[in-house]
Amino acid sequence: MVDQSNSFILTKDEFKNFLKILSRFSDACNDLHIIDGQVLQRSNDRVVAIRCDLSNLIKFDGEIILCDIKKVVGSLKGLDKNSPIRFIRVGNTMCIKDTGSSIYIPIGNNVFIDNKYIPEAEFNKIFNYGQMILEGDINKDLCETLKKFAKTENSCSVILSIKSQKAVLRYGKGGDQSINTEFNFSYKIMSDMPDGEIKLPIIPFNFNSTTTFKIFFDQNNNNIALIVFTIPFSVNMDLVIYSRSAIMAEEKEEE
Repeated sequence: MVDQSNSFILTKDEFKNFLKILSRFSDACNDLHIIDGQVLQRSNDRVVAIRCDLSNLIKFDGEIILCDIKKVVGSLKGLDKNSPIRFIRVGNTMCIKDTGSSIYIPIGNNVFIDNKYIPEAEFNKIFNYGQMILEGDINKDLCETLKKFAKTENSCSVILSIKSQKAVLRYGKGGDQSINTEFNFSYKIMSDMPDGEIKLPIIPFNFNSTTTFKIFFDQNNNNIALIVFTIPFSVNMDLVIYSRSAIMAEEKEEE
């Protein structure tokens, strides 16, 4: 008999969400480090930190580490997505099975992984909330546009430009200047802010859904912005991405 604390079942819809989450993480991380259903880890390039509550999907207590997420996703896609999926943890292996087949995935060791869970105290030292200066929404259509840009213009950045208390998003230098490089979006400036530019991480735009983001002055350095993106996955599940970026003086046009 399987120990119920080491076994759970996902419905076909829950399994679909699980695959979606893994696919999204695989864009930025090699590994997924889960502790009591919680994820809080850095991306491969250490540019951003990613937080997600997976406790309604990963119902194991303690630590679960999935290594080489893209390979795991490829294996899971072979299961019957129209049947309930059972997860069973046996030692350092996780068995995932549908009604007729099973796959076995090794559980990683936190000594050898690239993307480790960040303890809350350490996270709070790195990412200091301060005064919120802007809150905005990037709709699905603009997310899709920026997603295409992110795939084709890897040498560029997405820049939030604020001038005279008005904000636009634009492509950074290096892109095709013949295309539209400024985009309006819905936003609210919460307090007076000097003109300037903030480089945004590309990762949040790899999602085809409306993204909410907030920008704060770092508590310890007003020249540094804390950027917090919230990306909805389902009714009760959000992916939250944190990044720090210098607030640069806007470049003045040469006369």
